[in-house]
Amino acid sequence: MHAKHQKNLKALENLLEKERKALLDGRLEKVEEIVSRKRQLVEKGALKGVATAVVMRIQQQASQNQLLLEAAVRGLKSVSARLDEMRKGASGLNTYDNNGNRATLGRKDSHKLQHRA
Repeated sequence: MHAKHQKNLKALENLLEKERKALLDGRLEKVEEIVSRKRQLVEKGALKGVATAVVMRIQQQASQNQLLLEAAVRGLKSVSARLDEMRKGASGLNTYDNNGNRATLGRKDSHKLQHRA
Protein backbone atom coordinates (compact mmCIF):
# COMPACT_ATOMS: atom_id res chain seq x y z
CA MET A 1 0.00 0.00 0.00
CA HIS A 2 1.24 3.48 -0.84
CA ALA A 3 2.47 5.49 2.18
CA LYS A 4 -0.02 8.32 1.49
CA HIS A 5 -2.93 5.88 1.44
CA GLN A 6 -1.69 4.23 4.62
CA LYS A 7 -1.53 7.64 6.32
CA ASN A 8 -5.09 8.42 5.17
CA LEU A 9 -6.27 5.00 6.36
CA LYS A 10 -4.76 5.56 9.81
CA ALA A 11 -6.35 9.02 9.92
CA LEU A 12 -9.72 7.48 9.02
CA GLU A 13 -9.40 4.90 11.80
CA ASN A 14 -8.48 7.66 14.26
CA LEU A 15 -11.51 9.69 13.18
CA LEU A 16 -13.81 6.71 13.69
CA GLU A 17 -12.47 6.36 17.22
CA LYS A 18 -12.87 10.10 17.87
CA GLU A 19 -16.42 9.91 16.54
CA ARG A 20 -17.17 6.97 18.86
CA LYS A 21 -15.78 8.86 21.86
CA ALA A 22 -17.71 12.02 20.95
CA LEU A 23 -20.94 10.03 20.69
CA LEU A 24 -20.35 8.25 23.99
CA ASP A 25 -19.49 11.55 25.69
CA GLY A 26 -22.57 13.27 24.26
CA ARG A 27 -20.44 15.76 22.31
CA LEU A 28 -22.70 15.74 19.28
CA GLU A 29 -21.43 19.12 18.08
CA LYS A 30 -18.14 17.41 17.15
CA VAL A 31 -19.75 14.68 15.04
CA GLU A 32 -20.59 16.90 12.05
CA GLU A 33 -16.97 18.00 11.66
CA ILE A 34 -15.72 14.43 12.04
CA VAL A 35 -18.15 13.16 9.38
CA SER A 36 -16.93 15.85 6.99
CA ARG A 37 -13.30 14.90 7.59
CA LYS A 38 -14.09 11.18 7.14
CA ARG A 39 -15.78 11.95 3.82
CA GLN A 40 -12.72 13.89 2.65
CA LEU A 41 -10.40 11.00 3.52
CA VAL A 42 -12.55 8.46 1.70
CA GLU A 43 -12.66 10.75 -1.34
CA LYS A 44 -8.86 10.99 -1.19
CA GLY A 45 -8.71 7.22 -1.46
CA ALA A 46 -8.12 6.21 2.16
CA LEU A 47 -9.57 2.77 1.35
CA LYS A 48 -7.82 2.36 -1.99
CA GLY A 49 -5.83 -0.85 -2.17
CA VAL A 50 -6.78 -1.86 1.37
CA ALA A 51 -7.25 -5.52 2.23
CA THR A 52 -10.83 -6.73 2.49
CA ALA A 53 -10.40 -7.58 6.18
CA VAL A 54 -9.35 -3.98 6.93
CA VAL A 55 -12.28 -2.56 4.98
CA MET A 56 -14.64 -4.86 6.90
CA ARG A 57 -13.14 -3.72 10.21
CA ILE A 58 -13.65 -0.08 9.24
CA GLN A 59 -17.21 -0.82 8.11
CA GLN A 60 -17.87 -2.45 11.48
CA GLN A 61 -16.54 0.60 13.34
CA ALA A 62 -18.68 2.87 11.17
CA SER A 63 -21.75 0.68 11.77
CA GLN A 64 -21.20 0.75 15.53
CA ASN A 65 -20.89 4.54 15.42
CA GLN A 66 -24.11 4.69 13.40
CA LEU A 67 -25.90 2.72 16.12
CA LEU A 68 -24.54 5.11 18.75
CA LEU A 69 -25.72 8.09 16.71
CA GLU A 70 -29.19 6.58 16.33
CA ALA A 71 -29.32 5.99 20.09
CA ALA A 72 -28.31 9.60 20.71
CA VAL A 73 -31.08 10.83 18.40
CA ARG A 74 -33.62 8.64 20.21
CA GLY A 75 -32.39 10.07 23.52
CA LEU A 76 -32.77 13.63 22.28
CA LYS A 77 -36.28 12.91 21.05
CA SER A 78 -37.13 11.37 24.41
CA VAL A 79 -35.85 14.42 26.27
CA SER A 80 -37.78 16.70 23.95
CA ALA A 81 -40.97 14.71 24.53
CA ARG A 82 -40.40 14.77 28.29
CA LEU A 83 -39.90 18.53 28.28
CA ASP A 84 -43.13 18.91 26.31
CA GLU A 85 -44.92 16.77 28.89
CA MET A 86 -43.53 18.91 31.69
CA ARG A 87 -44.67 22.11 29.96
CA LYS A 88 -48.14 20.64 29.45
CA GLY A 89 -48.18 19.47 33.06
CA ALA A 90 -47.86 23.06 34.18
CA SER A 91 -51.24 23.82 32.63
CA GLY A 92 -53.16 20.89 34.04
CA LEU A 93 -53.14 17.26 35.00
CA ASN A 94 -53.89 14.52 32.50
CA THR A 95 -55.96 11.63 33.80
CA TYR A 96 -57.69 8.66 32.22
CA ASP A 97 -61.19 7.31 32.75
CA ASN A 98 -62.26 3.64 32.89
CA ASN A 99 -62.42 3.50 29.09
CA GLY A 100 -58.90 4.84 28.63
CA ASN A 101 -60.01 8.26 27.46
CA ARG A 102 -57.75 11.11 28.50
CA ALA A 103 -59.08 14.11 30.33
CA THR A 104 -57.21 17.22 31.46
CA LEU A 105 -57.92 18.53 34.93
CA GLY A 106 -57.12 22.11 35.77
CA ARG A 107 -57.59 25.44 34.13
CA LYS A 108 -57.04 25.66 30.41
CA ASP A 109 -56.49 29.42 30.74
CA SER A 110 -53.83 29.10 33.44
CA HIS A 111 -51.58 31.52 31.56
CA LYS A 112 -54.15 34.37 31.81
CA LEU A 113 -54.34 36.74 34.73
CA GLN A 114 -57.47 36.71 36.80
CA HIS A 115 -58.78 40.10 37.85
CA ARG A 116 -60.68 40.31 41.13
CA ALA A 117 -62.63 43.18 42.46
